[in-house]
Amino acid sequence: MGNSILIYDFSKMGIMKKIKVGFIGLGVMGRIHFETLKLNKNVEIKSLFDVNYDLIEELSKTCNAKPYKSLEDLLNSGIDAVWVCTPEDTHYGTVKNALDADKHVFVEKTLDRYYQKAKELTELSKAKNNLLTMVGYPIRFDPNYRKMKEICDKYFEKKIFCWSLRQQLTTPSTLCYDRYRNDYYYPPRWYFEKKGGGALFSHASHDYDFLQWCFGDIVEVQANAGIFLSNGEAPDECSVNLKFENGAIGVVSTIWTSPIKFNYVGLVSEQGSIVLPEEKLILKINKEPETEIRFKEYSMWENEDNYFIDCILSSIIPEPSFDDGLKAVLVATAALKSFEENKAIKISELK
Repeated sequence: MGNSILIYDFSKMGIMKKIKVGFIGLGVMGRIHFETLKLNKNVEIKSLFDVNYDLIEELSKTCNAKPYKSLEDLLNSGIDAVWVCTPEDTHYGTVKNALDADKHVFVEKTLDRYYQKAKELTELSKAKNNLLTMVGYPIRFDPNYRKMKEICDKYFEKKIFCWSLRQQLTTPSTLCYDRYRNDYYYPPRWYFEKKGGGALFSHASHDYDFLQWCFGDIVEVQANAGIFLSNGEAPDECSVNLKFENGAIGVVSTIWTSPIKFNYVGLVSEQGSIVLPEEKLILKINKEPETEIRFKEYSMWENEDNYFIDCILSSIIPEPSFDDGLKAVLVATAALKSFEENKAIKISELK
């Protein structure tokens, strides 16, 4: 899942080096990654930074980490890598500072709220070719989605249609349950602000990334969206039609106004069909009988975080890369522009 690069490789020498990690942002997603990496024997969580100092002071006691009151102090604390889990419109400055300080960077999706800033980060990451960078799109580490990708690569060639529907009740005052995390949380207010982009930008970017991973670049976007329950500045419902360079078409629909939580992903071609209604993967390929697959209990966040640590230890370029993250930001930007201007947007117009 990547290519070798020139980094000092401790694993080949029989030395197990502990990666010293710093966390920047310990909100909803930061806590998920924090709890996951606490369990990794190859990780030492050394440093914490968040605007809520009382929070990180308490969390630091659970792993012998040190809380810091400034990003600069955290970056100078002797760490090897950072996990950036702050609001998306803050990613540019935070990631840039981390790369300039020669730290490996894992950044939660999206790479940045704004395409030009995401592009600059991508270019900087390439200039810092001794460092590893990765964007957090965890469904790539869900075995159901990985199986779908495997089937696509093996069988699906032409006349492809794909869709991803996600629905749940998400408002500023809603106590939300996430089945992946097995936990309840209140959505941050920035989800519903223009700087967050709403369902159309951040949440749907999971699907833009996954579908481009399977079928290649998206070339045109047509979005319908609206603001219904959140009283915010960004859409809480959307339906986005996609055209791919290889001729595939698709639709992404994210609904934050439904009290019934349900996810449904599907891929169809001349060679067969794969559907994923929640946790059950159903396959029908060519003339083979219909097959159901259920994976045992797993954590896609654990798979994702441990993978990036393994990449650092073994000198492997990780995926999703900043290039992948940039493509997702570009499609999300096109979707917002399509919604605002009520017309189809060609991706080439935005580059």
